[in-house]
Amino acid sequence: MRLTRIIVVTVVLSFVFSFSCFAQEKICTVDLMRVFDEYKKRDDFDKDLEVKTKAKETQRNKLIDDVKEIQDKMALLSDKEKEKKQQELITKSQALQEFDQKLRMELRKDWDEKLRSILEDIKKSVEDFSKKEGYTLVIDTKALLYGSKDLDVTGKIVEILNKNYSKDNAGKR
Repeated sequence: MRLTRIIVVTVVLSFVFSFSCFAQEKICTVDLMRVFDEYKKRDDFDKDLEVKTKAKETQRNKLIDDVKEIQDKMALLSDKEKEKKQQELITKSQALQEFDQKLRMELRKDWDEKLRSILEDIKKSVEDFSKKEGYTLVIDTKALLYGSKDLDVTGKIVEILNKNYSKDNAGKR
């Protein structure tokens, strides 16, 4: 019986001690998805990616037109001439498939690099802000079941990111 009391007292004291240590921590929350969506750099990257995609689309459409042209001509040819055109059609179709595959890989690589850059900016801004303001723990709101709105610093992070991004762009122009 005495051993049970000692164990219970030890457990209770452990909880009290750990809670008191935790209560001294300065905590804030950030909605990472909102920061990502409202960061101006992301909009610029999306526009850049769209321009690249449209430029490649023009090349792709030319390849598609070449394939269609061969297909249309084949209907009018004799069997012997069709055989010759069939090989040309296969070659053009393979070129189109290779182009599509290469395009997807290029766009994916470009997006991944830009995403990595955006996430690094966000992480650095959150880290710098937290150190400056004395926060010891930052929690993404998506991983949080409940948190007071007073803890949310998302707007401040977005403001810092966009302010720094505008400064960076002004120097590059």
